[in-house]
Amino acid sequence: MSKGGGSTTSTTSIDPDLKKAYLANIGQAQSVAGALPVRQFAGFNPLYTAGEEQLINTGLNGPGIQSVDQAAYQTAQAGGYQPQMVGGISGGPAAMAGATGYQASNFGGAQTGPASMAGAMGYQAANFGGAQTGPAALARSQGYQAANFAGAQTGPAALAGAMGYGASDVNAAQANMGDIGRYMNPYSQNVTQNALSDLEKQRQKSLLQISQQAGAAKAFGGSRQGVAEAQTNIGYGTEAGNLSSKLNEQAYNNAMAAQQQDLARQQQAAMQNAAQRTSASQFGAGAANQAALVNAAAKNAMAQFNTGNLQQAGLSNAASQNAASQFGAGAANQAALTNAAAQNAMQQFNTGNLQQAGLSNAASQNAASQFGAGAANQAALTNAAAQNAMAQFNVGNLQQAGLTNMAARNAASQFGAGAQNQAQLTNAASINAMNQYNAGLAQQSALANQNIGLAGAQFRLGAANQLGNLGTQQQGLRMSGAQAAMQAGSARQQLEQAQMDAMRNIGMEKLGISSGALSGQLPNLGMTQTQPYYRNQVGGALGGAAAGYQFGGPIGAGIGGLLGYFG
Repeated sequence: MSKGGGSTTSTTSIDPDLKKAYLANIGQAQSVAGALPVRQFAGFNPLYTAGEEQLINTGLNGPGIQSVDQAAYQTAQAGGYQPQMVGGISGGPAAMAGATGYQASNFGGAQTGPASMAGAMGYQAANFGGAQTGPAALARSQGYQAANFAGAQTGPAALAGAMGYGASDVNAAQANMGDIGRYMNPYSQNVTQNALSDLEKQRQKSLLQISQQAGAAKAFGGSRQGVAEAQTNIGYGTEAGNLSSKLNEQAYNNAMAAQQQDLARQQQAAMQNAAQRTSASQFGAGAANQAALVNAAAKNAMAQFNTGNLQQAGLSNAASQNAASQFGAGAANQAALTNAAAQNAMQQFNTGNLQQAGLSNAASQNAASQFGAGAANQAALTNAAAQNAMAQFNVGNLQQAGLTNMAARNAASQFGAGAQNQAQLTNAASINAMNQYNAGLAQQSALANQNIGLAGAQFRLGAANQLGNLGTQQQGLRMSGAQAAMQAGSARQQLEQAQMDAMRNIGMEKLGISSGALSGQLPNLGMTQTQPYYRNQVGGALGGAAAGYQFGGPIGAGIGGLLGYFG
Protein backbone atom coordinates (compact mmCIF):
# COMPACT_ATOMS: atom_id res chain seq x y z
CA MET A 1 0.00 0.00 0.00
CA SER A 2 1.25 3.42 -0.74
CA LYS A 3 0.38 6.66 0.89
CA GLY A 4 -0.50 9.67 -1.19
CA GLY A 5 0.72 13.27 -0.35
CA GLY A 6 -0.97 16.60 -0.96
CA SER A 7 -2.42 19.69 0.68
CA THR A 8 -5.83 20.91 1.68
CA THR A 9 -7.06 24.46 1.08
CA SER A 10 -9.77 26.20 3.13
CA THR A 11 -11.23 29.49 1.79
CA THR A 12 -13.40 32.00 3.69
CA SER A 13 -14.99 34.89 1.77
CA ILE A 14 -17.69 37.56 2.12
CA ASP A 15 -20.60 38.20 -0.17
CA PRO A 16 -19.16 38.58 -3.68
CA ASP A 17 -21.43 41.61 -4.45
CA LEU A 18 -20.28 43.40 -1.29
CA LYS A 19 -16.68 42.66 -2.06
CA LYS A 20 -17.13 43.83 -5.64
CA ALA A 21 -18.68 47.11 -4.48
CA TYR A 22 -15.93 47.62 -1.94
CA LEU A 23 -13.20 47.01 -4.50
CA ALA A 24 -15.00 49.25 -7.02
CA ASN A 25 -15.11 51.98 -4.35
CA ILE A 26 -11.37 51.64 -3.81
CA GLY A 27 -10.78 51.81 -7.55
CA GLN A 28 -12.97 54.90 -7.81
CA ALA A 29 -11.07 56.54 -4.94
CA GLN A 30 -7.79 55.85 -6.69
CA SER A 31 -9.19 57.26 -9.95
CA VAL A 32 -10.53 60.38 -8.23
CA ALA A 33 -7.28 60.93 -6.37
CA GLY A 34 -5.28 60.50 -9.54
CA ALA A 35 -7.52 62.76 -11.62
CA LEU A 36 -7.99 65.44 -8.94
CA PRO A 37 -6.64 68.67 -10.53
CA VAL A 38 -4.97 71.60 -8.82
CA ARG A 39 -7.46 73.93 -7.15
CA GLN A 40 -8.38 76.81 -9.45
CA PHE A 41 -9.53 80.29 -8.52
CA ALA A 42 -11.94 82.35 -10.57
CA GLY A 43 -10.31 85.52 -11.88
CA PHE A 44 -11.79 88.97 -12.10
CA ASN A 45 -14.32 89.02 -14.92
CA PRO A 46 -14.54 91.92 -17.44
CA LEU A 47 -17.54 93.44 -15.63
CA TYR A 48 -15.63 93.66 -12.33
CA THR A 49 -12.53 95.02 -14.13
CA ALA A 50 -14.58 97.64 -15.98
CA GLY A 51 -16.29 98.71 -12.72
CA GLU A 52 -12.96 98.91 -10.90
CA GLU A 53 -11.41 100.96 -13.72
CA GLN A 54 -14.40 103.30 -13.80
CA LEU A 55 -14.27 103.65 -9.99
CA ILE A 56 -10.55 104.56 -10.09
CA ASN A 57 -10.93 106.96 -13.04
CA THR A 58 -13.98 108.60 -11.48
CA GLY A 59 -12.33 108.90 -8.07
CA LEU A 60 -9.12 110.41 -9.48
CA ASN A 61 -10.34 112.58 -12.32
CA GLY A 62 -14.07 112.12 -12.90
CA PRO A 63 -16.16 114.69 -14.80
CA GLY A 64 -17.92 115.51 -11.52
CA ILE A 65 -14.57 116.60 -10.00
CA GLN A 66 -13.94 118.87 -12.98
CA SER A 67 -17.41 120.37 -12.58
CA VAL A 68 -16.84 120.92 -8.84
CA ASP A 69 -13.43 122.50 -9.51
CA GLN A 70 -14.95 124.80 -12.12
CA ALA A 71 -17.79 125.67 -9.73
CA ALA A 72 -15.24 126.45 -6.97
CA TYR A 73 -13.30 128.68 -9.35
CA GLN A 74 -16.44 130.49 -10.47
CA THR A 75 -17.57 130.83 -6.83
CA ALA A 76 -14.19 132.34 -5.91
CA GLN A 77 -14.46 134.74 -8.84
CA ALA A 78 -18.01 135.72 -7.85
CA GLY A 79 -17.03 136.01 -4.16
CA GLY A 80 -14.23 138.42 -5.04
CA TYR A 81 -16.56 140.66 -7.02
CA GLN A 82 -16.04 144.33 -6.15
CA PRO A 83 -19.25 146.29 -6.78
CA GLN A 84 -19.00 149.56 -8.58
CA MET A 85 -18.84 152.32 -5.99
CA VAL A 86 -21.29 155.12 -6.75
CA GLY A 87 -20.41 158.50 -5.36
CA GLY A 88 -22.69 161.46 -5.23
CA ILE A 89 -22.42 163.48 -8.42
CA SER A 90 -22.40 167.19 -7.86
CA GLY A 91 -24.19 169.51 -10.26
CA GLY A 92 -22.02 172.54 -9.40
CA PRO A 93 -20.42 174.78 -8.94
CA ALA A 94 -23.53 176.86 -9.48
CA ALA A 95 -23.36 179.54 -12.14
CA MET A 96 -23.27 182.93 -10.41
CA ALA A 97 -25.04 185.85 -12.14
CA GLY A 98 -23.14 189.15 -11.76
CA ALA A 99 -25.16 192.34 -11.41
CA THR A 100 -24.54 194.99 -14.05
CA GLY A 101 -24.82 198.56 -12.83
CA TYR A 102 -24.79 201.84 -14.73
CA GLN A 103 -23.25 205.31 -14.25
CA ALA A 104 -25.96 207.88 -13.98
CA SER A 105 -25.48 210.88 -16.34
CA ASN A 106 -24.98 214.16 -14.51
CA PHE A 107 -26.14 217.52 -16.08
CA GLY A 108 -24.38 220.61 -14.92
CA GLY A 109 -27.12 222.89 -16.17
CA ALA A 110 -27.12 225.77 -18.69
CA GLN A 111 -26.28 229.26 -17.55
CA THR A 112 -26.85 232.73 -19.02
CA GLY A 113 -26.19 236.16 -17.75
CA PRO A 114 -26.06 238.48 -16.54
CA ALA A 115 -29.79 238.75 -17.03
CA SER A 116 -31.25 242.00 -18.30
CA MET A 117 -33.07 243.50 -15.46
CA ALA A 118 -36.57 244.42 -16.40
CA GLY A 119 -39.79 244.58 -14.64
CA ALA A 120 -40.92 241.16 -15.72
CA MET A 121 -44.35 239.78 -15.53
CA GLY A 122 -44.17 236.38 -14.09
CA TYR A 123 -46.19 233.40 -15.05
CA GLN A 124 -47.28 230.26 -13.41
CA ALA A 125 -45.18 227.49 -14.95
CA ALA A 126 -47.02 224.39 -15.93
CA ASN A 127 -45.81 221.44 -13.76
CA PHE A 128 -45.52 217.96 -15.25
CA GLY A 129 -45.51 215.28 -12.64
CA GLY A 130 -43.81 212.83 -14.97
CA ALA A 131 -45.12 209.64 -16.53
CA GLN A 132 -44.76 206.39 -14.51
CA THR A 133 -44.77 202.79 -15.61
CA GLY A 134 -45.42 199.74 -13.59
CA PRO A 135 -45.83 197.43 -12.03
CA ALA A 136 -43.33 195.43 -14.08
CA ALA A 137 -44.63 192.24 -15.74
CA LEU A 138 -43.28 189.17 -13.85
CA ALA A 139 -42.44 185.95 -15.69
CA ARG A 140 -43.60 182.71 -14.01
CA SER A 141 -41.27 179.71 -14.26
CA GLN A 142 -42.72 176.34 -15.22
CA GLY A 143 -41.15 173.10 -13.89
CA TYR A 144 -41.70 169.46 -14.88
CA GLN A 145 -42.14 166.11 -13.16
CA ALA A 146 -39.22 163.78 -14.00
CA ALA A 147 -40.29 160.34 -15.33
CA ASN A 148 -39.05 157.48 -13.07
CA PHE A 149 -38.23 154.02 -14.43
CA ALA A 150 -38.41 151.17 -11.87
CA GLY A 151 -36.17 148.92 -13.93
CA ALA A 152 -36.86 145.57 -15.63
CA GLN A 153 -36.27 142.31 -13.77
CA THR A 154 -35.74 138.77 -14.93
CA GLY A 155 -36.29 135.52 -13.13
CA PRO A 156 -36.62 133.04 -11.80
CA ALA A 157 -33.83 131.33 -13.71
CA ALA A 158 -34.81 128.23 -15.68
CA LEU A 159 -33.38 125.14 -13.95
CA ALA A 160 -32.39 121.96 -15.86
CA GLY A 161 -33.48 118.73 -14.16
CA ALA A 162 -30.93 115.89 -14.39
CA MET A 163 -32.26 112.60 -15.73
CA GLY A 164 -30.63 109.42 -14.49
CA TYR A 165 -30.83 105.93 -15.87
CA GLY A 166 -31.08 102.43 -14.44
CA ALA A 167 -28.31 100.06 -15.38
CA SER A 168 -29.52 96.71 -16.79
CA ASP A 169 -28.73 93.81 -14.48
CA VAL A 170 -27.37 90.57 -15.85
CA ASN A 171 -28.86 87.35 -14.51
CA ALA A 172 -25.96 84.95 -14.42
CA ALA A 173 -26.50 81.69 -16.25
CA GLN A 174 -26.43 78.82 -13.73
CA ALA A 175 -25.66 75.20 -14.17
CA ASN A 176 -28.40 72.71 -13.16
CA MET A 177 -27.23 69.20 -12.51
CA GLY A 178 -30.70 67.98 -13.37
CA ASP A 179 -30.20 69.16 -16.94
CA ILE A 180 -26.91 67.30 -17.44
CA GLY A 181 -28.80 64.42 -19.09
CA ARG A 182 -29.70 66.67 -22.02
CA TYR A 183 -26.00 66.97 -22.86
CA MET A 184 -25.18 63.23 -22.51
CA ASN A 185 -24.32 61.37 -25.70
CA PRO A 186 -27.29 59.10 -26.48
CA TYR A 187 -24.88 56.48 -27.80
CA SER A 188 -22.72 56.30 -24.67
CA GLN A 189 -24.87 53.49 -23.21
CA ASN A 190 -24.42 51.44 -26.40
CA VAL A 191 -20.67 52.04 -26.29
CA THR A 192 -20.52 50.87 -22.64
CA GLN A 193 -22.65 47.81 -23.34
CA ASN A 194 -20.53 46.86 -26.36
CA ALA A 195 -17.31 47.23 -24.36
CA LEU A 196 -18.73 45.17 -21.45
CA SER A 197 -19.99 42.59 -23.95
CA ASP A 198 -16.51 42.26 -25.42
CA LEU A 199 -15.07 41.93 -21.93
CA GLU A 200 -17.67 39.28 -21.08
CA LYS A 201 -16.68 37.32 -24.17
CA GLN A 202 -13.05 37.40 -23.02
CA ARG A 203 -14.14 36.19 -19.57
CA GLN A 204 -16.10 33.27 -21.06
CA LYS A 205 -13.15 32.40 -23.23
CA SER A 206 -10.83 32.42 -20.20
CA LEU A 207 -13.21 30.22 -18.20
CA LEU A 208 -13.38 27.78 -21.14
CA GLN A 209 -9.60 27.63 -21.22
CA ILE A 210 -9.52 26.93 -17.45
CA SER A 211 -12.09 24.14 -17.87
CA GLN A 212 -10.08 22.61 -20.73
CA GLN A 213 -6.88 22.78 -18.68
CA ALA A 214 -8.63 21.15 -15.68
CA GLY A 215 -10.02 18.41 -17.89
CA ALA A 216 -6.61 17.82 -19.39
CA ALA A 217 -5.18 17.57 -15.87
CA LYS A 218 -7.92 15.16 -14.84
CA ALA A 219 -9.10 17.80 -12.34
CA PHE A 220 -12.29 18.97 -13.98
CA GLY A 221 -14.69 20.30 -11.36
CA GLY A 222 -12.03 20.34 -8.70
CA SER A 223 -11.33 23.07 -6.21
CA ARG A 224 -8.37 24.45 -8.13
CA GLN A 225 -10.57 24.92 -11.17
CA GLY A 226 -13.08 26.76 -8.98
CA VAL A 227 -10.38 29.00 -7.51
CA ALA A 228 -8.99 29.79 -10.97
CA GLU A 229 -12.42 30.60 -12.30
CA ALA A 230 -13.15 32.76 -9.24
CA GLN A 231 -9.90 34.71 -9.71
CA THR A 232 -10.71 35.14 -13.36
CA ASN A 233 -14.19 36.41 -12.56
CA ILE A 234 -12.79 38.79 -9.95
CA GLY A 235 -10.23 40.21 -12.38
CA TYR A 236 -12.70 40.65 -15.20
CA GLY A 237 -15.29 42.08 -12.78
CA THR A 238 -12.80 44.67 -11.60
CA GLU A 239 -11.81 45.50 -15.16
CA ALA A 240 -15.48 45.74 -16.18
CA GLY A 241 -16.15 48.18 -13.30
CA ASN A 242 -13.13 50.32 -14.20
CA LEU A 243 -14.06 50.29 -17.88
CA SER A 244 -17.64 51.23 -17.12
CA SER A 245 -16.52 53.99 -14.73
CA LYS A 246 -14.08 55.43 -17.26
CA LEU A 247 -16.64 55.38 -20.07
CA ASN A 248 -19.29 56.98 -17.83
CA GLU A 249 -16.79 59.53 -16.57
CA GLN A 250 -15.80 60.46 -20.13
CA ALA A 251 -19.46 60.80 -21.15
CA TYR A 252 -20.20 62.89 -18.06
CA ASN A 253 -17.16 65.12 -18.60
CA ASN A 254 -18.11 65.65 -22.23
CA ALA A 255 -21.68 66.52 -21.20
CA MET A 256 -20.39 68.87 -18.50
CA ALA A 257 -18.09 70.59 -21.01
CA ALA A 258 -20.97 71.00 -23.47
CA GLN A 259 -23.16 72.41 -20.69
CA GLN A 260 -20.43 74.86 -19.63
CA GLN A 261 -19.96 76.02 -23.22
CA ASP A 262 -23.71 76.53 -23.55
CA LEU A 263 -23.80 78.45 -20.24
CA ALA A 264 -20.81 80.54 -21.32
CA ARG A 265 -22.58 81.48 -24.56
CA GLN A 266 -25.75 82.35 -22.63
CA GLN A 267 -23.75 84.40 -20.11
CA GLN A 268 -21.90 86.24 -22.90
CA ALA A 269 -25.17 87.01 -24.70
CA ALA A 270 -26.78 88.25 -21.46
CA MET A 271 -23.76 90.47 -20.72
CA GLN A 272 -23.77 91.92 -24.23
CA ASN A 273 -27.54 92.56 -24.09
CA ALA A 274 -27.22 94.18 -20.64
CA ALA A 275 -24.29 96.29 -21.82
CA GLN A 276 -26.26 97.43 -24.88
CA ARG A 277 -29.34 98.24 -22.77
CA THR A 278 -27.20 100.12 -20.22
CA SER A 279 -25.39 101.98 -23.00
CA ALA A 280 -28.72 102.90 -24.61
CA SER A 281 -30.12 104.07 -21.25
CA GLN A 282 -26.97 106.04 -20.53
CA PHE A 283 -27.02 107.63 -23.98
CA GLY A 284 -30.70 108.51 -23.64
CA ALA A 285 -30.19 110.01 -20.17
CA GLY A 286 -27.12 111.94 -21.37
CA ALA A 287 -29.05 113.28 -24.37
CA ALA A 288 -32.00 114.26 -22.15
CA ASN A 289 -29.69 115.99 -19.63
CA GLN A 290 -27.84 117.78 -22.42
CA ALA A 291 -31.11 118.92 -23.98
CA ALA A 292 -32.39 120.09 -20.57
CA LEU A 293 -29.18 122.05 -19.92
CA VAL A 294 -29.25 123.59 -23.42
CA ASN A 295 -32.94 124.52 -23.07
CA ALA A 296 -32.39 125.99 -19.59
CA ALA A 297 -29.40 127.99 -20.86
CA ALA A 298 -31.44 129.20 -23.85
CA LYS A 299 -34.35 130.20 -21.59
CA ASN A 300 -32.04 132.04 -19.20
CA ALA A 301 -30.23 133.75 -22.07
CA MET A 302 -33.56 134.74 -23.65
CA ALA A 303 -34.85 136.02 -20.28
CA GLN A 304 -31.67 138.03 -19.72
CA PHE A 305 -31.78 139.37 -23.29
CA ASN A 306 -35.44 140.36 -22.97
CA THR A 307 -34.81 141.92 -19.57
CA GLY A 308 -31.89 143.87 -21.02
CA ASN A 309 -34.11 145.07 -23.86
CA LEU A 310 -36.84 146.05 -21.40
CA GLN A 311 -34.28 147.82 -19.19
CA GLN A 312 -32.84 149.67 -22.17
CA ALA A 313 -36.27 150.57 -23.50
CA GLY A 314 -37.45 151.73 -20.05
CA LEU A 315 -34.38 153.88 -19.52
CA SER A 316 -34.64 155.25 -23.06
CA ASN A 317 -38.36 156.04 -22.62
CA ALA A 318 -37.74 157.70 -19.25
CA ALA A 319 -34.91 159.74 -20.75
CA SER A 320 -37.14 160.72 -23.69
CA GLN A 321 -39.98 161.71 -21.36
CA ASN A 322 -37.61 163.72 -19.15
CA ALA A 323 -36.06 165.40 -22.21
CA ALA A 324 -39.52 166.24 -23.58
CA SER A 325 -40.68 167.55 -20.20
CA GLN A 326 -37.50 169.55 -19.77
CA PHE A 327 -37.77 170.93 -23.28
CA GLY A 328 -41.43 171.86 -22.76
CA ALA A 329 -40.68 173.53 -19.41
CA GLY A 330 -37.70 175.39 -20.93
CA ALA A 331 -39.81 176.56 -23.86
CA ALA A 332 -42.58 177.70 -21.50
CA ASN A 333 -40.07 179.54 -19.29
CA GLN A 334 -38.43 181.12 -22.35
CA ALA A 335 -41.80 182.23 -23.69
CA ALA A 336 -42.78 183.67 -20.30
CA LEU A 337 -39.48 185.54 -20.04
CA THR A 338 -39.83 186.83 -23.60
CA ASN A 339 -43.42 187.91 -23.05
CA ALA A 340 -42.52 189.65 -19.76
CA ALA A 341 -39.58 191.40 -21.39
CA ALA A 342 -41.83 192.51 -24.30
CA GLN A 343 -44.47 193.87 -21.92
CA ASN A 344 -41.87 195.69 -19.85
CA ALA A 345 -40.26 197.15 -23.01
CA MET A 346 -43.64 198.25 -24.32
CA GLN A 347 -44.52 199.91 -21.00
CA GLN A 348 -41.13 201.63 -20.88
CA PHE A 349 -41.54 202.78 -24.49
CA ASN A 350 -45.05 204.09 -23.87
CA THR A 351 -43.90 205.80 -20.65
CA GLY A 352 -41.06 207.44 -22.56
CA ASN A 353 -43.52 208.73 -25.16
CA LEU A 354 -45.84 210.06 -22.47
CA GLN A 355 -42.89 211.67 -20.69
CA GLN A 356 -41.77 213.30 -23.95
CA ALA A 357 -45.26 214.51 -24.77
CA GLY A 358 -45.79 215.87 -21.26
CA LEU A 359 -42.51 217.69 -21.26
CA SER A 360 -43.24 219.05 -24.72
CA ASN A 361 -46.70 220.20 -23.70
CA ALA A 362 -45.35 221.77 -20.52
CA ALA A 363 -42.66 223.55 -22.51
CA SER A 364 -45.26 224.77 -24.98
CA GLN A 365 -47.43 226.05 -22.17
CA ASN A 366 -44.47 227.72 -20.48
CA ALA A 367 -43.39 229.24 -23.79
CA ALA A 368 -46.86 230.51 -24.40
CA SER A 369 -46.98 232.05 -20.93
CA GLN A 370 -43.58 233.52 -21.39
CA PHE A 371 -44.59 234.82 -24.78
CA GLY A 372 -47.70 236.39 -23.31
CA ALA A 373 -45.78 237.97 -20.49
CA GLY A 374 -43.19 239.27 -22.92
CA ALA A 375 -45.88 240.69 -25.10
CA ALA A 376 -47.43 242.36 -22.08
CA ASN A 377 -44.13 243.96 -21.06
CA GLN A 378 -43.05 244.64 -24.64
CA ALA A 379 -44.11 248.11 -24.50
CA ALA A 380 -42.22 249.04 -21.35
CA LEU A 381 -39.15 247.11 -21.64
CA THR A 382 -39.04 245.92 -25.22
CA ASN A 383 -35.30 245.56 -25.45
CA ALA A 384 -34.89 244.21 -21.95
CA ALA A 385 -37.80 241.93 -22.28
CA ALA A 386 -36.63 240.73 -25.60
CA GLN A 387 -33.12 240.11 -24.29
CA ASN A 388 -34.37 238.49 -21.10
CA ALA A 389 -36.96 236.48 -22.98
CA MET A 390 -34.37 235.34 -25.45
CA ALA A 391 -31.94 234.50 -22.63
CA GLN A 392 -34.60 232.69 -20.61
CA PHE A 393 -35.82 230.91 -23.66
CA ASN A 394 -32.37 229.78 -24.62
CA VAL A 395 -31.52 228.80 -21.07
CA GLY A 396 -34.83 226.98 -20.76
CA ASN A 397 -34.25 225.12 -23.94
CA LEU A 398 -30.74 224.18 -22.91
CA GLN A 399 -31.90 223.20 -19.44
CA GLN A 400 -34.78 221.19 -20.80
CA ALA A 401 -32.63 219.50 -23.41
CA GLY A 402 -29.99 218.68 -20.82
CA LEU A 403 -32.51 217.28 -18.37
CA THR A 404 -34.28 215.36 -21.12
CA ASN A 405 -31.05 213.90 -22.47
CA MET A 406 -29.85 213.03 -18.97
CA ALA A 407 -33.15 211.29 -18.15
CA ALA A 408 -33.07 209.41 -21.43
CA ARG A 409 -29.50 208.26 -20.86
CA ASN A 410 -30.25 207.17 -17.26
CA ALA A 411 -33.35 205.30 -18.41
CA ALA A 412 -31.38 203.59 -21.18
CA SER A 413 -28.57 202.66 -18.80
CA GLN A 414 -31.02 201.38 -16.22
CA PHE A 415 -32.95 199.39 -18.82
CA GLY A 416 -29.72 197.91 -20.25
CA ALA A 417 -28.41 196.99 -16.81
CA GLY A 418 -31.76 195.41 -15.88
CA ALA A 419 -31.87 193.45 -19.10
CA GLN A 420 -28.30 192.21 -18.57
CA ASN A 421 -29.04 191.25 -14.95
CA GLN A 422 -32.19 189.42 -16.01
CA ALA A 423 -30.33 187.62 -18.79
CA GLN A 424 -27.50 186.63 -16.42
CA LEU A 425 -29.96 185.36 -13.80
CA THR A 426 -31.87 183.39 -16.45
CA ASN A 427 -28.67 181.92 -17.90
CA ALA A 428 -27.34 181.04 -14.41
CA ALA A 429 -30.63 179.34 -13.53
CA SER A 430 -30.59 177.39 -16.82
CA ILE A 431 -26.98 176.29 -16.29
CA ASN A 432 -27.71 175.21 -12.69
CA ALA A 433 -30.83 173.30 -13.78
CA MET A 434 -28.88 171.59 -16.57
CA ASN A 435 -26.05 170.65 -14.19
CA GLN A 436 -28.50 169.26 -11.64
CA TYR A 437 -30.36 167.31 -14.33
CA ASN A 438 -27.11 165.88 -15.77
CA ALA A 439 -25.90 165.01 -12.26
CA GLY A 440 -29.19 163.19 -11.57
CA LEU A 441 -28.89 161.22 -14.82
CA ALA A 442 -25.28 160.26 -14.09
CA GLN A 443 -26.20 159.24 -10.51
CA GLN A 444 -29.10 157.12 -11.79
CA SER A 445 -26.93 155.44 -14.46
CA ALA A 446 -24.21 154.67 -11.89
CA LEU A 447 -26.76 153.13 -9.50
CA ALA A 448 -28.34 151.11 -12.33
CA ASN A 449 -24.89 149.84 -13.39
CA GLN A 450 -24.07 148.95 -9.78
CA ASN A 451 -27.33 147.01 -9.40
CA ILE A 452 -26.80 145.22 -12.71
CA GLY A 453 -23.24 144.27 -11.66
CA LEU A 454 -24.46 142.96 -8.30
CA ALA A 455 -27.26 140.99 -9.98
CA GLY A 456 -24.79 139.51 -12.46
CA ALA A 457 -22.44 138.48 -9.63
CA GLN A 458 -25.33 136.85 -7.74
CA PHE A 459 -26.43 135.06 -10.92
CA ARG A 460 -22.92 133.75 -11.56
CA LEU A 461 -22.62 132.65 -7.93
CA GLY A 462 -25.95 130.78 -8.16
CA ALA A 463 -24.87 129.14 -11.43
CA ALA A 464 -21.56 128.09 -9.82
CA ASN A 465 -23.41 126.57 -6.85
CA GLN A 466 -25.74 124.69 -9.17
CA LEU A 467 -22.79 123.46 -11.24
CA GLY A 468 -21.08 122.25 -8.05
CA ASN A 469 -24.21 120.38 -6.93
CA LEU A 470 -24.63 118.78 -10.36
CA GLY A 471 -20.93 117.80 -10.39
CA THR A 472 -21.27 116.21 -6.93
CA GLN A 473 -24.37 114.29 -8.04
CA GLN A 474 -22.64 113.21 -11.24
CA GLN A 475 -19.59 112.01 -9.28
CA GLY A 476 -21.82 110.09 -6.85
CA LEU A 477 -23.80 108.46 -9.68
CA ARG A 478 -20.63 107.35 -11.45
CA MET A 479 -19.13 106.03 -8.19
CA SER A 480 -22.37 104.17 -7.37
CA GLY A 481 -22.50 102.72 -10.89
CA ALA A 482 -18.90 101.54 -10.66
CA GLN A 483 -19.51 99.99 -7.22
CA ALA A 484 -22.65 98.27 -8.52
CA ALA A 485 -20.67 96.89 -11.48
CA MET A 486 -17.95 95.64 -9.10
CA GLN A 487 -20.56 94.00 -6.86
CA ALA A 488 -22.17 92.29 -9.85
CA GLY A 489 -18.71 91.18 -11.06
CA SER A 490 -17.85 89.91 -7.55
CA ALA A 491 -21.11 87.93 -7.42
CA ARG A 492 -20.30 86.39 -10.80
CA GLN A 493 -16.78 85.60 -9.61
CA GLN A 494 -18.17 83.83 -6.54
CA LEU A 495 -20.56 81.88 -8.76
CA GLU A 496 -17.72 80.88 -11.09
CA GLN A 497 -15.61 79.88 -8.06
CA ALA A 498 -18.50 77.76 -6.72
CA GLN A 499 -18.92 76.12 -10.13
CA MET A 500 -15.18 75.40 -10.37
CA ASP A 501 -15.18 73.94 -6.83
CA ALA A 502 -18.24 71.84 -7.68
CA MET A 503 -16.56 70.55 -10.85
CA ARG A 504 -13.38 69.77 -8.92
CA ASN A 505 -15.11 68.04 -5.98
CA ILE A 506 -17.79 66.08 -7.90
CA GLY A 507 -15.63 62.94 -7.78
CA MET A 508 -15.02 63.33 -4.07
CA GLU A 509 -18.75 63.87 -3.47
CA LYS A 510 -19.53 60.68 -5.33
CA LEU A 511 -16.80 58.85 -3.44
CA GLY A 512 -18.20 60.16 -0.14
CA ILE A 513 -21.64 58.84 -1.04
CA SER A 514 -20.19 55.46 -1.96
CA SER A 515 -18.03 55.37 1.16
CA GLY A 516 -21.05 56.26 3.29
CA ALA A 517 -22.87 53.24 1.95
CA LEU A 518 -19.87 51.04 2.89
CA SER A 519 -19.04 52.80 6.15
CA GLY A 520 -20.29 49.91 8.30
CA GLN A 521 -18.04 47.27 9.85
CA LEU A 522 -16.87 45.10 6.99
CA PRO A 523 -16.08 41.39 7.57
CA ASN A 524 -12.84 39.77 6.56
CA LEU A 525 -12.50 40.08 2.83
CA GLY A 526 -11.39 36.46 2.70
CA MET A 527 -8.29 34.41 3.05
CA THR A 528 -6.94 31.13 1.77
CA GLN A 529 -5.08 28.65 4.00
CA THR A 530 -3.31 25.58 2.66
CA GLN A 531 -2.28 22.76 5.03
CA PRO A 532 -0.23 19.75 3.89
CA TYR A 533 -1.62 16.34 4.64
CA TYR A 534 -0.80 12.74 3.83
CA ARG A 535 -3.34 10.07 2.98
CA ASN A 536 -3.55 6.48 1.64
CA GLN A 537 -4.70 6.76 -1.95
CA VAL A 538 -5.53 3.05 -2.13
CA GLY A 539 -7.47 3.31 1.07
CA GLY A 540 -9.15 6.37 -0.23
CA ALA A 541 -10.07 4.55 -3.44
CA LEU A 542 -11.43 1.65 -1.53
CA GLY A 543 -13.34 3.90 0.84
CA GLY A 544 -14.72 5.88 -2.03
CA ALA A 545 -15.71 2.75 -3.90
CA ALA A 546 -17.47 1.40 -0.85
CA ALA A 547 -19.32 4.63 -0.29
CA GLY A 548 -20.17 4.93 -3.98
CA TYR A 549 -21.40 1.40 -4.07
CA GLN A 550 -23.90 2.15 -1.36
CA PHE A 551 -25.39 4.98 -3.37
CA GLY A 552 -25.05 3.76 -6.94
CA GLY A 553 -24.07 0.18 -7.05
CA PRO A 554 -21.13 -0.87 -9.19
CA ILE A 555 -21.16 2.38 -11.19
CA GLY A 556 -21.28 4.39 -8.01
CA ALA A 557 -18.47 2.28 -6.64
CA GLY A 558 -16.31 3.07 -9.70
CA ILE A 559 -16.95 6.80 -9.49
CA GLY A 560 -16.44 6.81 -5.74
CA GLY A 561 -13.20 4.93 -6.11
CA LEU A 562 -11.86 7.49 -8.61
CA LEU A 563 -12.87 10.37 -6.47
CA GLY A 564 -11.39 8.73 -3.39
CA TYR A 565 -8.11 8.10 -5.16
CA PHE A 566 -7.71 11.58 -6.61
CA GLY A 567 -9.49 13.04 -3.73
